[in-house]
Amino acid sequence: MEGKNIKAKKVIDLATEKMPIDYFGYYSLLIPFIDGYYRLGEEAKARDMAKKIALKYFDRLEYFSSLSLSEQYLIAEEIITEIERYRTLLEAVLESKDENILSDEIDKFIEISSSFIFLYGEYDFYTSLREFSEGYYLSEKKEKARDLIQIMADLYVERFQIFSRFAERNDLMLIDEIKQEILDFREVVEIPLRNNDRVFADSIKTKFERSMEVFQKSDKEVLE
Repeated sequence: MEGKNIKAKKVIDLATEKMPIDYFGYYSLLIPFIDGYYRLGEEAKARDMAKKIALKYFDRLEYFSSLSLSEQYLIAEEIITEIERYRTLLEAVLESKDENILSDEIDKFIEISSSFIFLYGEYDFYTSLREFSEGYYLSEKKEKARDLIQIMADLYVERFQIFSRFAERNDLMLIDEIKQEILDFREVVEIPLRNNDRVFADSIKTKFERSMEVFQKSDKEVLE
């Protein structure tokens, strides 16, 4: 922030030398160093570190997936923690818009973490991947972005069909949750728009608008 980039690089180099990835183990603490390398324009170093850490997470989750279902339930919190740390790593790469590795790394994350959908539930699992659809667009993987957004949109539609039954009973306890879900669905519609995928965006917008029709006029007034 003070413009002392040479000193900043020396600090990060020293930290990564004294806390090597293969031995240090606390991978989540290394993410600021990845961000630092990106900010310094040291993309190759940032990319190399990100890929090494991603592999560590992938290997660990692959081991967890080899366990029996009952064993996975016993260590569910540990598995979810590992997935969320992995997600945070990829979000740092996404923030830096490193399209050189984004698509491949997102593919690997979805591949291995999908083994544990049962710990999240299908809805929570896929809607938490919203930012990664942006990553696919950045990497010019339009079809992968569309596939992911399509899954999310269909899950939101199902969600609102369920909510409509509560709305008919004027269940005010759910109003705040419904309003947040509406905002989240709108954000999904905005992703292809931001990435100049207008025809596809229109199809998702249509799903959004139709899903709103399940609410009676009085319920819409309450939500607004």
